Amino acid sequence: MSRTVEPQEVPSVLEYMTAKQELDNYVNQHRKVFEGYGQLAEVVNGVRGQADKEVRALNVSCGPWDRYQVQIKYDAEALYGALGRDGFLEVGGKLNTQTVYEIDKLKVEAAISRGDIPKEIAEAIRTEAPKYHAPKAVEIP
Repeated sequence: MSRTVEPQEVPSVLEYMTAKQELDNYVNQHRKVFEGYGQLAEVVNGVRGQADKEVRALNVSCGPWDRYQVQIKYDAEALYGALGRDGFLEVGGKLNTQTVYEIDKLKVEAAISRGDIPKEIAEAIRTEAPKYHAPKAVEIP
C-alpha cells in the first residue's frame, strides 16, 4: 500500500521544489527572452527536420549532417522464401527455436491464493515494481 508524505520528510524533494520555483520565477522575470528563444527553436527544429529528410534522401554528408557509416541488413525471411530451407541453410542461413516463458497473471495469483504454488516459491517469483508519475527534467537551452 502506498502512502503520501510531506515534502519536508524527503529533503531532496523539498530542495527540488524550491529550485523549481526559483527557475519558474527566473523564467517569468525574463519572459520575453524565453518566448523569443521558444519561437526561434521552433523555426530551427522545423527546418532541421526538412534538411534531415533531404540529406538522407540524397545519401550524402552536408554541413552538420555526417554520413559516417553504412550498415548492411539482410532479410532472412525473404532469402528463405527465395531459396527454400536447404538452399537457405547452405548459403549461411540459420534456423533457431526460441523458448519464451509467459505467465497468465490472474491464474498465477489464483494459484498462489489457493496454495497451489508454495509461499516460498511465490516470494521468489513475485516482485513489485512501483511506477511513478514524476516531474520531467528541465530542458536546458
